[in-house]
Amino acid sequence: MGDQPLSILLVEDAPVNRELAEIVLTRAGHSVQSVETGQAALEALGAHEYDALALDIRLPDIDGLEIARKLRADPKTHDMPIVAITALAMKGDREAALEAGCDGYITKPVNTRTLAKDVAKIIAEAQKHRNTK
Repeated sequence: MGDQPLSILLVEDAPVNRELAEIVLTRAGHSVQSVETGQAALEALGAHEYDALALDIRLPDIDGLEIARKLRADPKTHDMPIVAITALAMKGDREAALEAGCDGYITKPVNTRTLAKDVAKIIAEAQKHRNTK
C-alpha cells in the first residue's frame, strides 16, 4: 500500500500550506483534491469517494476534530483513514486528535521531504489495522 497512488481529500484553509501539501502529495503520485473549509470537505466527501483525508484541525467554520467525529459516526466514511496536519502542537493536542478519530498526527510546519511518506505510512497502518478487525 505504501507505494500505491491514493485519492486524498486535503482540507486546509491557509493557501500557502494547502498549495505546499498539494504539490508534495501530487509529486508523490497521489491524486489530491483540496478544499478550504470543513463544510466544503463534508460536501466533497458526500459527492466523491476518497482513499483518505488530510485534515487541518483549525478551520474557519467546522473544527477538524468535529469533522473527524462526524466521519467516524457515518457508515460510509467510518473506515476512511484521517491524517491530522495541524499547527496544534501543545500537550494533549495529539491525543485529542486521535480520540476524535484521526489515525495519525503531523505537526506544522511540515517537513516537505517526508510529508508524503509520513501520510502514506499513517494511511497504510490505518488500513492494515482495520483489515485485521
